[in-house]
Amino acid sequence: MTLKEGAPRLAMADEPNRICGMEEEILELFLILIQNGYPQAEEAIHFLEKQTDVSGITVGITNLRDVLSHLCTVVLHPDWSRDQKLAQCANAEEHVRRAIMDTYNRAFTILADKAFTRLEDYKEKVIPLKLKNHPITASAPSLDEVYHRLKRTKEAREEARKAKGRNDWDNEWTEGIKTLVNACIELEDLFREMDQAVIHGTQVGQDRKNTRLAWWAIISTVLFGIASLAVGYLALR
Repeated sequence: MTLKEGAPRLAMADEPNRICGMEEEILELFLILIQNGYPQAEEAIHFLEKQTDVSGITVGITNLRDVLSHLCTVVLHPDWSRDQKLAQCANAEEHVRRAIMDTYNRAFTILADKAFTRLEDYKEKVIPLKLKNHPITASAPSLDEVYHRLKRTKEAREEARKAKGRNDWDNEWTEGIKTLVNACIELEDLFREMDQAVIHGTQVGQDRKNTRLAWWAIISTVLFGIASLAVGYLALR
């Protein structure tokens, strides 16, 4: 049986170091890259989707697709020089790094936006109660603490950006990822604390409003009763 023209073929005996026309050395570099990087990219995508309910397709999965694209480029150009193929592998590594770092960056941006949006409600509905030492805000962070934590997460992101800019998958880059993940977690924790406090503060405001309405209803009823008595008295005269 012979293979049809253009069909894939296994390496022949006279090509001991090639698979489908691709050098084993180059293929191994791609496979090691995928073996080491793909699980980390998947973890980043899962983190983004879990923490923000935003799909990882536009950032993480798109970059992973580009990794496959670079591999296919090498497979489809067996006549390329070794340096050209190694350049494709280097480009693939960059896309794996971006699938990880850019995905966490996307999560950070979304979580930061959520925190800053909730901060406006926090300043309006919680801080006035906290300044009056209302017991319901006892565990709520002060405004200074909120700003300090937001500043700390921003600095953490800057550190991660420096690590990304080095374009080198080393310990510093790995630490940059950890720093960024921790910043995302802190943003989420801060949002939850502010959100819970805003809910309580809103309830206090609603209770006060209901109390005022109840008092107005009582006063109105009393005034109406007095007025009715007065009208009745005048009618009898």
